[in-house]
Amino acid sequence: MEPGDWPPPPEVPSPEDRELLLAGERMNREAWRSQVQARPGCEFATLEVGYLHSYPLPTESLNQAVITLPPTNAEATIEAAAKYFAGRSPRWSVVCRREWEGMLDEACRKAGLSPGARTPTMFLPADGGRSVPAVPGLACRKVEDWSALERFSRTFTRANELPETDFWLSRDLLAAPGWDLLVAYLGDEPVATGIGFTSDEITGLWGIATLPEMRGRGIGAAITHEVVRRGARRGARAAHLWATPLGYPVYLKLGFRHVEDRAEWTFGPSV
Repeated sequence: MEPGDWPPPPEVPSPEDRELLLAGERMNREAWRSQVQARPGCEFATLEVGYLHSYPLPTESLNQAVITLPPTNAEATIEAAAKYFAGRSPRWSVVCRREWEGMLDEACRKAGLSPGARTPTMFLPADGGRSVPAVPGLACRKVEDWSALERFSRTFTRANELPETDFWLSRDLLAAPGWDLLVAYLGDEPVATGIGFTSDEITGLWGIATLPEMRGRGIGAAITHEVVRRGARRGARAAHLWATPLGYPVYLKLGFRHVEDRAEWTFGPSV
């Protein structure tokens, strides 16, 4: 996929899709509330038209103003977000549905935020996924103890080519309700990670990442399928994710549907 083609146009959302989008927003809000309890340093606050979440790492994915309602006063909303992040992170972002992009763009630019690429929002009915070819020797296991969590953290870091961090190393996260942290192993070697959080009958997927040298073997599809399967066992009727260019074709093959885009603006120095 060429950069200029990203993202591809979404499907026209049906009434059922729009209901799933609302449920997905509730699930994501609950996921961040859960992290406040499970991970020291994570914070959560509300806005009149959304919410804010932060963590003491200077990355826009962990420090966001999430707009969940049409903004009635865009400048006031962005000013409130800027005030919140001023003492927390030098880099943060504002995200919203693409249909509200025009309402926020001027206020974001005025506050010094730069527009970024839109991100596809994708859904998969819990009973509507396609079969996944078996990967010989691959086993996807849930993280249930500290040593497995350490392996998860190391594998996530390597797969995403990130600096070492203790972001995932929280004993409270092991016991937090709704979460499934998975590691995929080839033999005894961890090669990929996947994260699911289930609430409001939706499983949110994050952290689907495979070691660079192991890509192209179907491992990412396999661990995605396992996260969705575990969410269905928790009562989810659909799985939800935001796709990267690398993962997008994998998710389409699994049966995910692209029903909306998310707009984003970022404040702070490039990293």
